[in-house]
Amino acid sequence: MPEPVPTSASTDGPDPAAARSAAHARPGPTTDADAERIRRRYPRSRLSTPPALVALALAAVVALAWLVWTAVDQSVPPVSARVDRYVISEQQVDVTVSIQRADPSTAVSCLLIAQALNFERVGEVEVELGPGGEALVQQLVPVRTFRTAAAVSFDGCEVL
Repeated sequence: MPEPVPTSASTDGPDPAAARSAAHARPGPTTDADAERIRRRYPRSRLSTPPALVALALAAVVALAWLVWTAVDQSVPPVSARVDRYVISEQQVDVTVSIQRADPSTAVSCLLIAQALNFERVGEVEVELGPGGEALVQQLVPVRTFRTAAAVSFDGCEVL
């Protein structure tokens, strides 16, 4: 009869599962010397938690205040313009425009362009408003073209 082969579940030797768990165990400091060695190896943070939280909260408040200020400042441009309507003829476009200034005492200038079907600029005119008058001005502007235009738009406005 053959002899029995010992298995890992046998009680003759140490249990391998117990040996693995013992190797991976992380016991806490067992002596005062161990605790002192760990304290020297991992010193406390020089910046305590409350001042760090105060600094972080202050930085967040400053960033939020800047964001709100920027959004409000940029939401109202100093001058805006729009094309209300236009009538196209062979060599000219008659355009009705509306220009709005935040401050009527400032002079503004807007570039009005006419484009052909292929998006080529076929005419342009600088529309200028002097200081004074109303904040919202509507006027008729003729734009001479060298080809028949298909669309009219503003290319930008600036305060003078």
